[in-house]
Amino acid sequence: MRHQRLINGIHLLQRAADLAGSQGSTLGVFADRWEVEAPQFLMVNGVGSYQYTVSTSGYDDGGVNGDDDGTVTYTINFSHPIDLSVSNAFSDAIDTYLGNPGFPLPTNAAITASTANNAGVTLLDTVFQVEVDGVSDNNSPFVLATTPVSAVALHGAFTLSSDQRVITLTVTGLADTILFGQTTVEFDVPTTSALTAEQTSAAPFAWQNVN
Repeated sequence: MRHQRLINGIHLLQRAADLAGSQGSTLGVFADRWEVEAPQFLMVNGVGSYQYTVSTSGYDDGGVNGDDDGTVTYTINFSHPIDLSVSNAFSDAIDTYLGNPGFPLPTNAAITASTANNAGVTLLDTVFQVEVDGVSDNNSPFVLATTPVSAVALHGAFTLSSDQRVITLTVTGLADTILFGQTTVEFDVPTTSALTAEQTSAAPFAWQNVN
């Protein structure tokens, strides 16, 4: 194939195979070859697996065994945002608490709830399971703030951060009843990653004694 161009009023003919590309190669390179070096790509999984870590604050058992004032805060940090865009066990509980706005749920602000009202009690009881005495299936329910705490009844508060990566759970029971190594706290429903659709397990939190 020939390419014609005009320079200073003179027509020149040039083979297309001799025209150099941006990398300095000409089509003539391929005259006797059918092999092309494909570009190489290195793919890296920068997302990682879906998991969470738990840190505690407010735990002090300086007196009798158990947290002295009965209030402990669990901060749960997730490696991925929690999926609130579609129906799943966790997002359904949030949807109910918000009055069923439908999916995707609003995610432009933090979501807070507490046992100050029935909707908050329902959310906390749906999402979490706390067993103050550590006995499996001996659930310690959340109750309205107007109902006193007891050896089995708890008050609580919940916040889901606006980026859906952090849950803060505050649990309040009787003084000296929440005991490290005995009291268990866990998800009663799994959370789902917005990135990979992986889910958290329902195993009790591995929380720390920061006394």
